[in-house]
Amino acid sequence: MPFCNPVIGLRWGLRFIDLPYDQIVDVARAEELETPLDLPRGAWFGSLVGQRQDAELDKLEFMASDRDRLVLLGARDGVYVISPADAQGFVDTYKRESERGSLRPIKPRSVLPSFVLAEAWGEPRVPALLVSGAVLALTLLVFVAVLTPQLEAVSLGFGADGKPLEPVAGVQLFLLPALNLFFYMGNFVLGLLVYRETQGIRLSTIIWAASLLTSLLFLAAILFSL
Repeated sequence: MPFCNPVIGLRWGLRFIDLPYDQIVDVARAEELETPLDLPRGAWFGSLVGQRQDAELDKLEFMASDRDRLVLLGARDGVYVISPADAQGFVDTYKRESERGSLRPIKPRSVLPSFVLAEAWGEPRVPALLVSGAVLALTLLVFVAVLTPQLEAVSLGFGADGKPLEPVAGVQLFLLPALNLFFYMGNFVLGLLVYRETQGIRLSTIIWAASLLTSLLFLAAILFSL
């Protein structure tokens, strides 16, 4: 990591953080703390990643691999815990280079990859659409499962002349809720794909709302088949 540029760049997978020196309050080794750090849950050898809340240091974000070489970067928006190859050398170099300053300001940058479903779930109406669509699709499946043992034969539609098609075995009525569930899953995935596009939330909402309409149409088809 070059120190001629007054910014510290942190990289861990898809996580990117650029911390200008003027955003850093202090840098210290974890050994200097009076109280040992609580490691993130699920930490294992070679991977100390995650966030914890500390009573004294507030928010901690771990981006480290070795618990014996932990260094704390105290920034204005939180504390980052890393593990450079030479922990003491990193601290000494930072303290020396941070005295140089910079003639032009550098903006901090933080890129945190997020799961698109988690983003969409925070939008108004989206949780209600997804949950109600799933509940209705599964309800149709259960409804047909209860009715099928009592049905010997059903007619699944009408011919070109407008007359009902020849009756088939009642178990084939499962085809309708199965198709509905297939359409729901397809709309669910399609909505996630377009969510981050321009006007994505509007398109996704329309697609997920269409799943409710599709379920109602399949419900009508099931009732007409009885």
